[in-house]
Amino acid sequence: MFGELKKHIAAFFTDMSLKKLIILALIALCILFPTILAISNAIYTTVKSSEPEDTPTVIIYDIDGNELFREVYERDYSGDASLVNIFLSIKSNMEKTTPITAQSSTEKSLVAEIIEQDGVTKLTCYFSFTHGDSYCIDANGQYYKIPSKYSDYFLSSSFAELLYNDANPPVLLTDDGQKIIPESTDWKYKSINNSFKTATLIKTTSDITTYDVSGGISLAFSESPDVCSVTVHEGDKLVFEGTLDELERITLDTSTELFLSVRADWLDTNDRSYNGTVNYRFKVIIHNRAEFSVNSYTLQSDGFVVLKATNISDRSKLAVTLPDAAVSPSAYYIDETAYVAIPYPHGYTGDVYTVNVSYGISAKSFELTLSDTSAVTKKNADDALNALSIDLRLFSVTNNDRIFLAGSQSGPSELGYTNGTAFGASVAIGNRLHTSPFIGNTVTGGSGLDVRSSVGGRVCAVGENVKLGKYVIIDCGLDIKLWYFGLSETTVSLGELIAVGDVLGTTDALALELGEGFYIMASCGNNVIDPKYIFEKVI
Repeated sequence: MFGELKKHIAAFFTDMSLKKLIILALIALCILFPTILAISNAIYTTVKSSEPEDTPTVIIYDIDGNELFREVYERDYSGDASLVNIFLSIKSNMEKTTPITAQSSTEKSLVAEIIEQDGVTKLTCYFSFTHGDSYCIDANGQYYKIPSKYSDYFLSSSFAELLYNDANPPVLLTDDGQKIIPESTDWKYKSINNSFKTATLIKTTSDITTYDVSGGISLAFSESPDVCSVTVHEGDKLVFEGTLDELERITLDTSTELFLSVRADWLDTNDRSYNGTVNYRFKVIIHNRAEFSVNSYTLQSDGFVVLKATNISDRSKLAVTLPDAAVSPSAYYIDETAYVAIPYPHGYTGDVYTVNVSYGISAKSFELTLSDTSAVTKKNADDALNALSIDLRLFSVTNNDRIFLAGSQSGPSELGYTNGTAFGASVAIGNRLHTSPFIGNTVTGGSGLDVRSSVGGRVCAVGENVKLGKYVIIDCGLDIKLWYFGLSETTVSLGELIAVGDVLGTTDALALELGEGFYIMASCGNNVIDPKYIFEKVI
C-alpha cells in the first residue's frame, strides 16, 4: 500500500498544474500559521520590552529649582545618548547604600525628575568626574550608589555640561526679579581637562517674550559684562541707544510697551573660566508709571504752583528741573505721592516758565504762564524784610515725611480776626513806606487773646523780633513756612506738631500803629508769598 501512495504523490508532482500549486500553498499555510504567529509575537514582545512605555520625560533642575533641561522620549532618537534612557537606566540599577560624604564643592548637584506613566521619581544626583563614586538621594532621603557604568553614560554625554556652573552665562534680571531668556548665545566654558568647550544646552527662545515691569526699566546682570549695548524702540521709533547703566535714565511721555535688544560680551581673559556673547530680544510692559500734574498753569508773582507726582516708590529717582539751574525745589511725600511747590521766579526774563519732571521712563514738561500783576515785587518785599530785620533763610525747613498743608486750612477771618493790613499794601516802617510782605490781623477785645494756627505743621522756630515782637514759625511742608508775629506770649515749643486751630500764643498791641492783633507772613523757599495762596489752596 505504501508503494501505491508513493506512486500517487509522484504522479501529483509530475502532473503539476496551477490549481494544484494553489491547493498545496494553502495546505502549507494552514499548517505553518500558528508557528509564524508565535514567532512574530515573541519578536514584538522582545522589542517592546526594550523600549520605555508611553513617552517618559526627564527634567533636570539645579539645586535652587531652576530648570536646566528637559527631554521627552523619542523612539527614533538619533543623538549621542538619550537623557531619558540614561536616567531610566540609573533608576533601574542604582544600589541602596549608607549616607555618603558630599562631593567636592566644585561639582554641583543636579535634581532629576523622571516622569513615567506610573508616577514621578525625584533624585538629587551627585556625579563625580574625579572624587569617587557617583550617587543619588531620593525624595525620602535614601542614598543610592550609581554604578560606574551608568554614571559614565551621563559623564561621557553632552549632558555633563549641566554640571558646570560656567556653562550658563550670567543671568539678566529685571528689577522685579524676572529672568530674561536669551535669544541666542555663543558661549564657552572650561571643562575638567582645562579645555574650553562650546555650551549647547543653554535655554534660549526665538519668541519675543513680554515682561511686566513696574515704574521704569531697570535691568542688571548677575555678573556685569565687559561690553553691553542696548536699543529701545517704541513701535518703529528708536527712543534709546546706549549702555545698560544709562538705560534707567531714559524718559518717555506715552509708551507703556517697549521693544528691547541687548547684546552682552564677556571677553576671553586669562583669569576667566568662561567667555562669549549673549543676545536678548524682548518686550516690556510698564505698569504703575509715574503720573504728573500741576494745580495751576498760571504762576502769580506772589504765589506758587504745586506739582504732584504719583507712583514714586524710589524717591531718589524723582527729578524736577527749572529754567533757573540754581533753584532745586524739594519734594514732600505722602506714601508714594510727591508734592513740589514752585514759587514765582523773580528775576526770570520771559513769559513762560518751563518745569521738567521725570521719574524712570516717565517724563513731562509743564509750561507755566508767569503773571507779575501783583503789587508785590521781589525788590519791594526784600526792602520791607530788611527794614523789619527778617531773613527768610534764617530757619531751615525740615524735610517732613508728610505734607502738613494736605487737608483743611483756615484763614484768620474764619478764626474771628479782621484783615487790617493787606498783603502788598503800603506800610510805614521807620521813615519810609514799604510794600507789606504780611497781612496784619486785628481783633476787638484787646491783647492777650488766643492766636490759633491756620494750618497744620511743625514748629520750626520760636523767638522774638526787635521790631515785630515774639513770633512762631510753622513749617507747612513743600518748603512753605507760615510766620506769626506780634505776639505777647508764645505757647508752643520748637519741633512741636501743630493742627489747624491749635493755640500758638496770644495777641499784643501791634507795632506800626496797626492796633491789637498779630501779623501773618508766608514764604516759599526764599520768596515771600501772599498767605491767601495757603488758605485758599487745597494741596
